[in-house]
Amino acid sequence: MIGGLLVASTHSFAATYLLVGVVGLLPLVFTTTLPLPETSAPEETSWGERWKQFQAGIREVIQDHNILIASITEAMMFLGVGALVGFLPLYAKERGLSDIHVGLILGTQVAAAMLSKPLTGRLSDQVGRKPLILLGLICCAAILPLVTLVDTFVNLLVLCTMFGFGTALVTPSTTALVADLCRAGHHGAALGVFGSIWDTGEALGPIIAGFLVVGLAYTQAFTVIALVLVLGALLFALAVQDPLRR
Repeated sequence: MIGGLLVASTHSFAATYLLVGVVGLLPLVFTTTLPLPETSAPEETSWGERWKQFQAGIREVIQDHNILIASITEAMMFLGVGALVGFLPLYAKERGLSDIHVGLILGTQVAAAMLSKPLTGRLSDQVGRKPLILLGLICCAAILPLVTLVDTFVNLLVLCTMFGFGTALVTPSTTALVADLCRAGHHGAALGVFGSIWDTGEALGPIIAGFLVVGLAYTQAFTVIALVLVLGALLFALAVQDPLRR
């Protein structure tokens, strides 16, 4: 949102990204003021033993199809997120929207996800992970093609807000599901694999969408990606058991 206002007011991407860089350095300053936690002395283990423990944790995670499919499901959703965030600005600008409008649309989408996640996370604890993951995937899949069928600021704002809420249904639940499924002592390895697969989906989103938009059009490209999300939902529904519902 701030970026859109800056670009519109200064007509300078350099000034906008310079401010982003300055803001990005603030956490470095903040962390220097944090007190070190009081911890007990770590167990004396050799690097060889630690490496074996790390390999064992990764191997266990990869061999658990439930964790892998949950991670792939999250990656498929972020395939849609990457496509939307990557190409919505171009689509909106082609429809005559301003930089401020684009910033507000993208900012509202993230804000909707940010504000919803504490609520959807609590709901996931109560009703189970699987229902919310499936609902969120279907929500995101339904909205993606609709985004390319409207061209007004209000309609795009509403649809992207709903998309943000859909992602908020999925992400807390998949993260909690992976934690539920992995054995004690291997949470770091499980969440590391989960995060890597998730990031792979988000990175591939703009790339795949770029090829599809060039070869087809916005509506057809986003429809193909929406179908990938539907396939991910079907795979997840059939292959993964919710440990809270067993």
